[in-house]
Amino acid sequence: MKNPAWTWTLGGALVISVAALAQDAPPPPEGPPRRPPPAEEEAGADLVLDLRAGTVRGAHPAVRVLERPSDRNRDGYAEARVRVDLYGYRFLEVVADYDAAPAGFTLDLGDSSTNDGGAGDAATQSNDAEVEVHRGDLRAWSNDDLPANQRKLAEWSRVVVEGTRLRLRIADGELRWQTARGTQREDGRCLSPHLFALDGQPDREGPVNYEVFLGLNRVVSGRRDRTGSGLARVRLRLVR
Repeated sequence: MKNPAWTWTLGGALVISVAALAQDAPPPPEGPPRRPPPAEEEAGADLVLDLRAGTVRGAHPAVRVLERPSDRNRDGYAEARVRVDLYGYRFLEVVADYDAAPAGFTLDLGDSSTNDGGAGDAATQSNDAEVEVHRGDLRAWSNDDLPANQRKLAEWSRVVVEGTRLRLRIADGELRWQTARGTQREDGRCLSPHLFALDGQPDREGPVNYEVFLGLNRVVSGRRDRTGSGLARVRLRLVR
């Protein structure tokens, strides 16, 4: 059974979200559908970062691990930083698995190498749009083209909890997301010319680029007061 879709605009962005909850039939006796074994899941991924074990598997010429997983604050969850060059690719898919309730900043995906959560980057790039998971909330922030009070393009509250699998699709001016936890499903999207600039758009503060940066259990910039826990594993896949 699906709830009605809802749509609104903020800062020139089209934002759509649909929640679906399987209520027509009881769950099977054995519980929620079984996820495939890790090896099977990882077959289509270009890179897998295990933030519990502190390991990286796979390689891709357009993906560079700038800071390998390391549990610097000793909370049981490693932090990492990754750069992805989308030149020649249609989109980046990020699949994030949470094995505990998210605390702090667990996922920060930005257009700037110094994004630090909440639409800031200390003037490295004017194209500094950002998508973050803070606690359980998913937010999309615009680049510098919008006034400060309009930079939050979209916010979805409590979409990430313990046991959630969050799937993001990142493209030029586009965020699409889905979550899955047991039989519960939710999805949404944000489309805006002020979101990710991945098609050679000019930049007033820095060089033109086609890159996005990921901070895992931290913000991209590495601010020590903006770390997080609960994100256990991330898979990355580039699609032409």
